[in-house]
Amino acid sequence: ALLNNSLMATPTDGVAQCHAKLAAYLFMPARGMIFLRGVRRKYHTVWSRSEKEQCNGWLTADRTRVHFADQWSVPLETLDSQSCREADFADVCEQLLSDDTQTQDDNNIRGSGSVGCFHETTLIFSAWAYALGLGQLAESLYQKACGILPIEEQLMETKTNYSWAAFAGLVHSFMVCDDTQALFHSARTTLFVDVNEEFKQAQCITDDLNRRIAQGKSPREFSGKGRREEQPPDVDKMPSQELLQFLIESLDETAARQWGQPGGIDFSHNWRVELLTRLGDQAVPALIDTLEKDKRLTRSVHFWRDFAHNRTVLAVKEVALVALENILGKTVFQACSTGDNFTLHSGGAAELATSLRAYWATFGSLPFEERMMRALQDQATPVGAAIEAAENLSNFPNRGSHSSSVFTTTIVDGTARAPQKNPLIARFTSPTVAEAILARINSLPPFTCESDRHNDASHAAKAFLHCLIKVGDGRVSSTLALRARDTGIPISLRLTYLLAAARLGSSEPFKEFSIRFASQQIELPATKENLILVVRTLTGYDCAEADGALMALAEPSHPLYAVARNSLLNTNGFGDEDTLQEHPYCLRLLSACLDDLTPTGATVSVDENLNLRRRTGHSDCTQSLPGGVSTAGWRASAEERVCDRAAATLVRLVKALPRFYCPLLPNAEQVLQQVRTFMAENDGRLRLKNKGRPCYVLLDCLG
Repeated sequence: ALLNNSLMATPTDGVAQCHAKLAAYLFMPARGMIFLRGVRRKYHTVWSRSEKEQCNGWLTADRTRVHFADQWSVPLETLDSQSCREADFADVCEQLLSDDTQTQDDNNIRGSGSVGCFHETTLIFSAWAYALGLGQLAESLYQKACGILPIEEQLMETKTNYSWAAFAGLVHSFMVCDDTQALFHSARTTLFVDVNEEFKQAQCITDDLNRRIAQGKSPREFSGKGRREEQPPDVDKMPSQELLQFLIESLDETAARQWGQPGGIDFSHNWRVELLTRLGDQAVPALIDTLEKDKRLTRSVHFWRDFAHNRTVLAVKEVALVALENILGKTVFQACSTGDNFTLHSGGAAELATSLRAYWATFGSLPFEERMMRALQDQATPVGAAIEAAENLSNFPNRGSHSSSVFTTTIVDGTARAPQKNPLIARFTSPTVAEAILARINSLPPFTCESDRHNDASHAAKAFLHCLIKVGDGRVSSTLALRARDTGIPISLRLTYLLAAARLGSSEPFKEFSIRFASQQIELPATKENLILVVRTLTGYDCAEADGALMALAEPSHPLYAVARNSLLNTNGFGDEDTLQEHPYCLRLLSACLDDLTPTGATVSVDENLNLRRRTGHSDCTQSLPGGVSTAGWRASAEERVCDRAAATLVRLVKALPRFYCPLLPNAEQVLQQVRTFMAENDGRLRLKNKGRPCYVLLDCLG
């Protein structure tokens, strides 16, 4: 091809200009190099592992090293020889020119953009041809590229993509301590200063790498595995001041990971933060100094979604903040979105440190529980902080964990367990903890009997009442019982009062409500929201009256029967829907549907990925089949009936039933009859074994 004069004709200025712009940050081959296709190149990912992606490469004439478009190169011997296919570059270009279908989407070339692997566009092939002296071929490729998008737009998108590739490579290599590769990507990020404003942390990461080199900590050679945090042996046996210094000095080695998306990083259960939290108050001054002055980065990375061009290497300040929040029992930062974290707001760290020093100067001499009581009683304390103080007092001596990102904060649910003896019941008098919480409820704005969905006062009152349940001080139960009879407050708040009074010793209002609900004397709008409220309340206290009220929901004459039936048949398992399945009433109601042959309007089938697909009108949802389920002999599709829907739910809830049902089964009618027979014979003999993921077993199987 290099000897073909027609291919080497002089191209236009446009080709030369494109080549010059792309050559500023992309690898350009020299004559004599060998083009490789299908090279399996290894990339670090944000999940602390490596993935191999196929890409093109250029083998040096001495056949020792392979170069890639982003200027990274590796010895040929490190690659899978089976994946390196030599190809005639000119032939590949001719195939690209003759491909009228444009199988390469030059408008959005992503490859695996989450790791920074991008397939080369027609424009890049044109620049490569120009670099090899194939002028006419370069011109032809350039003209084809012109017909896809304006050239300047393609150039900008290409530069943006490779800017992200450099930043992603830097972050992913840095997080797994592959500092040699991180330094390479760090140098590449400087080539994109005009387009990488959103990747401005690149300079901070580079500075941190240079700091580690100066301190003899870097560059590290990559071991091949993402590093996991392990606590050094006997470190917790150090003297407290020596341990404190060691922990703060080593915070830059914190490598906690995000394991879901969207999600957060749980620093609270990292061994360094656990030890700092255990040190308690004596660690506060040093941690405040760290929050204010420390400029180091950790090896932890937070992101919104792996496919999004969004990564943040979290600062040491962020770990110090979480440790401070755990020790103080105080939330001082809260992420406002799934992609948010404290590092993005660290410009305000100095101001926050000043505020915490003032707080510590005032309250640092007091024991933790006294600090919380003062915060609870002080009317100047914001409601949210007062609720947090009440939670700390109600859980004492245990505490929840704090977080600087979403979905990693831990708070004990007081409605799901029996009251436990709290040591603070006897610790405080005039007021007691329970009296202080009641006083805070009394200070809230008036409630109305209208919907409380957006009623902040009602939500706050319910949060305080849950804390009262956990405190377990029965001396306030009579006051709660009196308020539980108030029909002038929102129904959700009244139900919380009923539950709190019953759990603390005054169950008469709760039982009265249960009896009236069973006899249809309670007027409630027939909504799923109200149904969930009632079921959650009635399952929160064990008594015969509550059982009777819940079983009444299975009667077609009950006002909430229709919404209960519809909700149970169409549950998707998200949010609060599991609550509706946490009492045997649901089994009786669903069993009554097993003879209903009415079509639901949905069509059931299995897709090409062996997922069960349910299509209703414009709605289409899929679910994975249980492990070990074979689709051999299944019908291609089936019109779903109410009985099918009920049976599919029952086999998931009841352990003794067949593990799977759908109308596509070759023996579907036989399985359906088996479900009918079992449920009829065991009505009243099934009990809930566990909540959260409801599971029912026969009475003689409990224990």
